Amino acid sequence: MSDDFQELVAELHSDGYSIDPPYLHGLLTGFATTPDPDLDRLWQELGGKQPLADSIQEEILNNIDFLSEDLSLFEFEAQFQATQQDEPERWIKGYFRAVELHEAQWEEYTKDLPEAGMVLTILNSMINEELRNELGLEQSGPQELRSSPEIITELAQAIYLQFITTTMEENDLTEEELPPIHSFTEEELTASDETALFSLVANHEDRLPLEVVHECANRGEKMVPLLQKHLQNEANWSNDADIGDWWGLLHATFILGLIPGEASATALLEGFRRITYDSSSSELPDWTSGYWPALCRNKSDYTSEPMRQIAEDKGLDWYPRSHAVECVLAEAAASGAEQLESAVDWLATLCADETEELEFRHIAAGDHLLDFPRARHRPLMEQLDKLQDPDDWFHNTFNNKDIDRAFSRGDQPGWDNFENPWQFYDPEAIIKRQLRWVREDREREEIEYHPQYDRAPEEIEYHPQYDRAPVETYTRNQPKTGRNDPCPCGSGKKYKKCCLSKLH
Repeated sequence: MSDDFQELVAELHSDGYSIDPPYLHGLLTGFATTPDPDLDRLWQELGGKQPLADSIQEEILNNIDFLSEDLSLFEFEAQFQATQQDEPERWIKGYFRAVELHEAQWEEYTKDLPEAGMVLTILNSMINEELRNELGLEQSGPQELRSSPEIITELAQAIYLQFITTTMEENDLTEEELPPIHSFTEEELTASDETALFSLVANHEDRLPLEVVHECANRGEKMVPLLQKHLQNEANWSNDADIGDWWGLLHATFILGLIPGEASATALLEGFRRITYDSSSSELPDWTSGYWPALCRNKSDYTSEPMRQIAEDKGLDWYPRSHAVECVLAEAAASGAEQLESAVDWLATLCADETEELEFRHIAAGDHLLDFPRARHRPLMEQLDKLQDPDDWFHNTFNNKDIDRAFSRGDQPGWDNFENPWQFYDPEAIIKRQLRWVREDREREEIEYHPQYDRAPEEIEYHPQYDRAPVETYTRNQPKTGRNDPCPCGSGKKYKKCCLSKLH
């Protein structure tokens, strides 16, 4: 269960609302999928006769926004315990309650989108025996939900894609407006030498095809010098860098993550230091945040000790140290229970060290120690919570409720949600990204040409791969901050728990 959703459930419970988490997550997913959701109906559905507090409404809106983003980035996952009695069914019931609350709208869209209607019918059939019999479905229903619970996630994702793509088309978006998206045959790629392959890496910006990434990785150590050289080139890190070279830094990092061996590990560690040591000078931390354990996974023999040294280096900022801690924990967890316990105790020692920066101690505990709650460390967690200023929202990373939730749920490592950095290159993800950014570009133009709108040009996000903005006095050279990144305000919190929530 995501941290954002857990916090919402806990807040609703603490305020006396009777909430079924699977049902609620399904309900909010349905609202996130509905193109024009009626929030008044949502407040009534959840609060009944008791009005929802403004703070809870804000938290619910944040969760709907996060769900929409996860759906748009193919990172969505339906939240329920498949092994628990009827939780999958309760999730689906929550989803269809959102459909019911927008019945006319959904009827209109599914009429125009028969494929979306078909997927919606399949999802409904899993909790509707009469419908299964009518359709003659023999292998759908509760039994399939137990054996393949991921099907709920896949169906909800498919419905969202149908709706959001159609919304784009209704805004007269044509394929000609999208930047070119290329594909390459296996024969073309195998016939290319390493230099030719790297030229593709550096020239396809955020639209580099997955097959090119895999071919580069297949070349193994032959490819490493070119990737490393690109990461070492100071010109690629400047604000004046060619946009293809800037994206090449991300591609080089992700490709190195696929190549095992010491040479690749050395180059990847160079990239890690450059990206995380000065995280304020580039937006690359946004695109790599959370993925470092996966990138180091096939070369942990060479990265584990350097990451441990980075984590223990008191001269460094909390940001690289925190990511290094996560890599050490992930490698230990993959090595066995004994190694994991040793690593968790090592982390607890860092958090207990009073000579450490208090900011690092709080973040290391809030982001990682709570992921592996151990009774022997609970007094330390509670002590660190007391050291936080309750009136300073900038420097609060966790509280007693978070500690209670951690012990009730057990181990929940954050890297489980970032197992596949390379989904960035999936064809569907590339197209979705282009659609989203063209839409945002149109929004910028609309605001520029209609100054009565109450948003200033500097409040509109700019993206490096799309250079049609009519506003010449403001440029954005790199992508925007992601919600799992450290907040740019310097609070030490993740963006989603800090200024992002304030923006909504």
